[in-house]
Amino acid sequence: MASVPKIILDNPFRVLGVYANSSYREIVASISKTTKFLEVGKNIDYPLDLPRVKNMNVESNLSHSLEDLDNALALLSNSEERLKYAQFWFLRMTPLDEKAFDALFAGEQNNALSIWNREDNLSSLQNRIIICLWKCDFKSALQNAEKLYTKYSDDFLKAVDSKGTLVKSSDDLMQTFVDTLVTNITPNELLDSNPSPFWLDYLIPTISDDTLAKMNKAIQDAKDH
Repeated sequence: MASVPKIILDNPFRVLGVYANSSYREIVASISKTTKFLEVGKNIDYPLDLPRVKNMNVESNLSHSLEDLDNALALLSNSEERLKYAQFWFLRMTPLDEKAFDALFAGEQNNALSIWNREDNLSSLQNRIIICLWKCDFKSALQNAEKLYTKYSDDFLKAVDSKGTLVKSSDDLMQTFVDTLVTNITPNELLDSNPSPFWLDYLIPTISDDTLAKMNKAIQDAKDH
C-alpha cells in the first residue's frame, strides 16, 4: 500500500503552520503565537495541520514544540533546503486559493481540489500536486508537476525565494523534485503509476540496476506475448 511522502507529513512549513511562500515576518509571527500558547501550557493547532480532512492520512509525529519550531526554522534558513521543502508544500497566492483553502480547512478535500482544477496557474498546480501526493495519487501529481515546471519554473522560484539567491532551470527543479520524491517513496511506487515518457528520463537514474533489469525484462516479456 502506497504511503504519503514523509516530506509532506513532516514538512517544516507544516511544522511552522505557514505556506511555502510565506514571508519571514509571517513565519516569525507564527512562531511567536505558538510560543505564547506553549508558555501557558497549551498546544496549538494550525489550519494546515488539516485535522478535519477525511480520506487523507494526516497522521505523523508532527508537533509544534519549541524544539520542533527551532529545527524547522533552521532547515528553512538554508536557501537550497527551503526550495526543496517548498516543492512539497502549499502556496497561497490568489482568490482561487482562498476559496480552495476554506474548503480544505472545512474538511472538503474533493471540493478544494475541484476549485483548484478550475484553472492552471502556479499556485493551483502546486496545490494540486500536494493534494495528489497526500492521496498517494502519484500519476496525477506527476501530471500537474509536468505542467508546473514546464510553464512556471521562474515564477515558482520568485514565490519561494524572495531574496532571489537561487538560480535554477526548470530541468534543475524537475530533477530535484524527482530525487526528493524517490527518497520518500519507492521508485516502484512511481513506476506503478505509469508516469509519462516525460518523467522517465528523470526517474531512470534514480532506479537501482536490479529494479531496472526487472523493468526491462517485464517490457520484453510483454513484447514477446
